[in-house]
Amino acid sequence: MRSLLACSALLLLPLSALAADAPNCKFTAARTLKLDVGGARAVVFEVNQHDLKLVASKGGGQLDGRACASSQEWLDQLGLDQRKGGDKLVLRLAGYPRQRAGHPAAAAQARRRRRQRGERTVAQRGCRLR
Repeated sequence: MRSLLACSALLLLPLSALAADAPNCKFTAARTLKLDVGGARAVVFEVNQHDLKLVASKGGGQLDGRACASSQEWLDQLGLDQRKGGDKLVLRLAGYPRQRAGHPAAAAQARRRRRQRGERTVAQRGCRLR
């Protein structure tokens, strides 16, 4: 338990996930978040459609990274936030296109990434929801 919290507190987060597509990375900005790990027994990362690269380092209690987007408007929407749910600390990479529900580019990008990872959707597995 202590080691999990210690490792989590020591994480430095280069948000290279938000910066993974170099051709679309015309605008970049640093992102920092001071972690509130008091009472947390687990840390959960919600990355949504973003990519995430974690690098552990001595120091602790803070996430540092880089956000990247193809436009200044989208860059301004990218960020980090945290919330506590019971004994879990939930860290979220927030921003486009999740905030734009139904955005066609977001859906296409998510499908492309699933195909690249070899994942299949519920419909492709032949499952039915009742």
